[in-house]
Amino acid sequence: MNIVFVLEHFYPYIGGVEKLFYSLSKELVKQGHTVTVITTRFDKSLNSNEKINEVNVIRLNLRNRYLFTFFGVFFMLKYIKKSDIVHTTTYNAALPAVLSGWLTGKKVIVTFHEYWGKLWFSLPYLSFIERIMFSFYEQIILRLPYKHIVGVSEYTVGRLKEKLPNKKNIQLIYNGLEYTVEQWKPKTRISDFSFCYYGRLGVSKGLDILLEACVILKQRKVSFDCKIIIPKIPQKIYFSVLNSILKKDIADVISLYHNLSFENLREELLISDCVVIPSYTEGFCFSAAEAVAMGIPVIASKNGALPEVVSGKHIFFEKNQPSFLADAIIKAKNNDWDFCNVKKFELDSQISQYLELYNKYSK
Repeated sequence: MNIVFVLEHFYPYIGGVEKLFYSLSKELVKQGHTVTVITTRFDKSLNSNEKINEVNVIRLNLRNRYLFTFFGVFFMLKYIKKSDIVHTTTYNAALPAVLSGWLTGKKVIVTFHEYWGKLWFSLPYLSFIERIMFSFYEQIILRLPYKHIVGVSEYTVGRLKEKLPNKKNIQLIYNGLEYTVEQWKPKTRISDFSFCYYGRLGVSKGLDILLEACVILKQRKVSFDCKIIIPKIPQKIYFSVLNSILKKDIADVISLYHNLSFENLREELLISDCVVIPSYTEGFCFSAAEAVAMGIPVIASKNGALPEVVSGKHIFFEKNQPSFLADAIIKAKNNDWDFCNVKKFELDSQISQYLELYNKYSK
């Protein structure tokens, strides 16, 4: 089968969407399918055309994701014409994928990782105009004529069904992980207590909550080290985070890391006492699922799909309040964890369910 993924970003970009399609594409190729990824060339140092794990990666010379949304269709038609099925995702890739599918007669499946709705109007790092535009665009994307809609958690599927009550083609397929990470924890510590945030820079990720919680912990004279592992893009959010660290006078308790290899990332996670996920919402949250898979305790908000994904040793905090997060971190330092049975999200299950969809709609 010839499968085309139309994606806003792809490896080496950091994010849950990218992890899903990286692992999915790799496994599909192993099973004998041809996979082509059409995406943005967000970094000029990346090749325009290359193979990654035998996956054909086509990076259009449209560095801006908005240009990709409105002009990408003109560049991707020749690839989609040869495909059996098109698979896309929210947000910026969905429109050109659907237009290309319509022009070529190919059926389009979409994976929704989250639906924000009114949340756009309460998130940080956005201007008023951005809130209006992004919210309006989300409503457009939600109503495009997809052949099938996938949500990556019960929470996301519930949100989609709430907004699209007449749609009968909405399905739950959990994101899958490879459970091959060794369950070990080195004894070396850079401080007597350290916690880690890692993942992409997004307006919904709650970094503002985390930084303010660090201020509170410092005021309470708690000894700790907060490791923040993030990319340097989008630059607007990155520089806002840097400025906040300086203005709040917490540079002495923050350790910043960028562009770590998988092995170095794993090492930093495993020498941390816990992972902190202060998100305003999550459609799934790979960071949570990965931390649980590695046996690392998790402190998380109770927003979105996090209660659905977080398991093992954990602490939830309420109401997006930095003081509540600070309390949860102190509770973790005192080894006062909650516990539930570990949940697993198997990659094989994800692959088989997507293949079933591809076979159904490629006929």
